[in-house]
Amino acid sequence: MKHFPRRESAASQSGRQTGELRRRADVRAHKSSSTASWVLSNHACRWGKLHHCEDATKTSPQKSLQNHGSSTARIIISNLKRENAFLLKTLDELAHHHKEHNMIIQKFLDLLPFRPSSHEYEKESTNCLPELMPEEQRIHGESQSDDVNMRRLSFYANEIEEIKDQLVNISSRCQYLETNVAKEEECAVDEVDNNVFITQLQMKLDDAIEKNKHWVEYDQQRETYVQSLLAKLAWLEKHSREVSEARNAERNEFLSDEKKKISQVERYYEGLMQKAGEQLDIFREEICLIQHALTKAQAECRDKQFEVDQLRQHLDNNRNAPSPPHITQHEEYLTLDAEDLQERLDKERRKSATLELQSGHLQKYFLNHYHKAQKQMAKFKQVIEVLVHDLCDERENCSYLKQQLERVQTDKEKDTEKVDNPEQNLDDPIDVFPLPLPNSRKSVLEESFIKCPVCCDAYPASQYSELIEHLDHCQL
Repeated sequence: MKHFPRRESAASQSGRQTGELRRRADVRAHKSSSTASWVLSNHACRWGKLHHCEDATKTSPQKSLQNHGSSTARIIISNLKRENAFLLKTLDELAHHHKEHNMIIQKFLDLLPFRPSSHEYEKESTNCLPELMPEEQRIHGESQSDDVNMRRLSFYANEIEEIKDQLVNISSRCQYLETNVAKEEECAVDEVDNNVFITQLQMKLDDAIEKNKHWVEYDQQRETYVQSLLAKLAWLEKHSREVSEARNAERNEFLSDEKKKISQVERYYEGLMQKAGEQLDIFREEICLIQHALTKAQAECRDKQFEVDQLRQHLDNNRNAPSPPHITQHEEYLTLDAEDLQERLDKERRKSATLELQSGHLQKYFLNHYHKAQKQMAKFKQVIEVLVHDLCDERENCSYLKQQLERVQTDKEKDTEKVDNPEQNLDDPIDVFPLPLPNSRKSVLEESFIKCPVCCDAYPASQYSELIEHLDHCQL
């Protein structure tokens, strides 16, 4: 009875060792699963890079990028084919080794039922107890059983050590096989994923090629539209330059003609004023002479009147006296002379009155003519100021048109730089234009607007013909 606890401890020790081995195998399986997940993550990263390359091929807006994307896709496909062949080869080798390891494990599992357990040893001991009832036999049997038990324990210990070594080797081999199996499964999954990815990549490449064709068509339409717009802008610039030059020439000619006319009118009115002044001076001299002659005639008339009065008085005094014939003749002569002087005096008075009236009318006429000339000169000055103001406005309009043309030219240069250098646009994700879908090409054209440089009315890019007609009317 003393040896049964030892047997139970050895069995429990072997059970603990097998449990430890199983635990180690589970840990190794967990490690193999973690390595498998790491490999899958690496493959996922690789697929992500491939998808990133695919997305990069999507954003290629021209034929050069399309050829580059197809060449990179072919290189990737060839590399994947080589990797698949290598993985199939390693999978075959691992399957061969896996068969050998499975055979060894099966043999080990077949040997496990033939190992004696602690219950069998207890049954044998209970059967031996009633037979060894005598004391001597019991002592001898105990010694023999002790020797047998010691030999069995040593044998079992050696067997357990060998089993431990075998289990360690088998566990390491199983770990290796598990890793290989995981790799084979990953390779199989990778092969399937590669085939699926190749088909998806081919479909996406076809889609990218189709989208690139639509993009090329859109780019050609855009280029033709921009060329027509530039030609129209060049024609408008030339037309505006010609019109501005013609208007400037006409205005310069008109201003020069108006200045000449104003100078001629000024000279004409100055001549008229000078002539009127000279005529006024002449009329004044004539009036002075007439007044001087009139004063002389009046003095003579007064003298004659005095003589006539004296003669009348003398006649009145000598009326009763007989008058000699020569005195009567002399009186008649004096009366005739007095009447003649009176008529001449009346004529001179009438002439001086008419001259005074004519001089007043001439003075009024010349003053009115002078005021009219001043008013016309003021009107001409106002017209000149208005023309100068219009000329300044036209110059400002021309400068504004030049600024708008320069702005349009800079925008065109930027667009051409973006179209000519798509790699710079790919580096900057904000400036990258998405590839237009077949159904969304109209929406892309409608989202971009172009403004009129004159009235700043916005038109969508798809309605460039209406913009050109608007520019014709707006320019006019």
